[in-house]
Amino acid sequence: MYGSKIDNLIKLRDNGFNVPAFTVVPYEDAVKEDLQFELPSDGKLFSVRSSANVEDGEFQSFAGQFDTFLNVSRDDVASKIKTIVNSLNSDSVKAYAESKKIDVSDIRMNIIVQDMIDSEVSGVLFTANPQGILNESVITVGRGLGEGIVSSRVDTTSYYYNLTDKICYFEGKEDLISQDRIEELIGISDKMKPLFGEYLDIEFAIRDDEVFILQVRPITTLKTDDPLIMDNSNIVESYPGISSPLTTSFVDLVYSGVFKGVCGRVLKNDKELNKHEDVFLNMTGHVNGRVYYKISNWYTVIKFLPMSKKIIPVWQEMMGVRNKTYNEDDVKIGFFTRIATYFNSVYELCAVPKNMRKLNEKFIVINDDFYSKFDTSLTSRAV
Repeated sequence: MYGSKIDNLIKLRDNGFNVPAFTVVPYEDAVKEDLQFELPSDGKLFSVRSSANVEDGEFQSFAGQFDTFLNVSRDDVASKIKTIVNSLNSDSVKAYAESKKIDVSDIRMNIIVQDMIDSEVSGVLFTANPQGILNESVITVGRGLGEGIVSSRVDTTSYYYNLTDKICYFEGKEDLISQDRIEELIGISDKMKPLFGEYLDIEFAIRDDEVFILQVRPITTLKTDDPLIMDNSNIVESYPGISSPLTTSFVDLVYSGVFKGVCGRVLKNDKELNKHEDVFLNMTGHVNGRVYYKISNWYTVIKFLPMSKKIIPVWQEMMGVRNKTYNEDDVKIGFFTRIATYFNSVYELCAVPKNMRKLNEKFIVINDDFYSKFDTSLTSRAV
């Protein structure tokens, strides 16, 4: 109703989250000559921010286009409201709106006047790593106000929290928040997910050992047409925790070989197959010693199959994939090769029983050969 910033703050407040007191100045009141509004409290300092109906949208954000004022005295609030409203007429806003095919006259500039939190530490929490790691939350914090963090004016420390095994580590000059505080922030974000969605960008401030929520919005980088998604919701059962370099190299080799082999059977065209060598070599990835599926490349492989659009939803449910966004464009292969995939797939399905018998016979030979050469006196210790 008022724009996502205000609407989300109202939802947070109404659901019991600790949000600093705020007042909404609707567009219709903000543009009046005789500006009338109520301050949210008897406090001395306030933040004054925009909440336009076009901000933080799926296809446009207007980030940085409208002014934000912090530590505003009671007497200066009205003038700051006018300044923000007048920014609608700036050249940069007009140019940005034009680039997004938005008529400036359709923009409604509502205003948030909120109690200023003189925070000791502030930051932002991403419920999933914006680079595409879905089971890793990232908390970036710095001393002072959040504005300094967003504008990179203060040193920050980033905490990476693995949601599967609850292990956390940090990168930065100093450890700014305790493990208990990290667990508290993760708990707060978990309570927000049913209200706002799985992948959230949450701004917070900490003062006198109290956490205040300043803003929540979706993580926009996970909504692109072709996101790089890394997910270990299934593979973690086979490779939990930290894996050694030897293990991860083995995983890369096995998954690459298996998927290239499957696609080779479907395509039966080495020229087309080799065009996608980089995909087969990157079916898995590794972050902080953990093994992940590079889900975006799995979609490419599945698209080689006939009726892939019907197969993908079934596969997503089977694998437990959290983010179901993917590029729906078909893989570019020749027309006749595409037709051939239908015949090749039917042939391979019919040949499964015969090939399984061959595989079983081959396994027996290899297994017998191994045990005929195995010596129980062998040791792994160096001599």
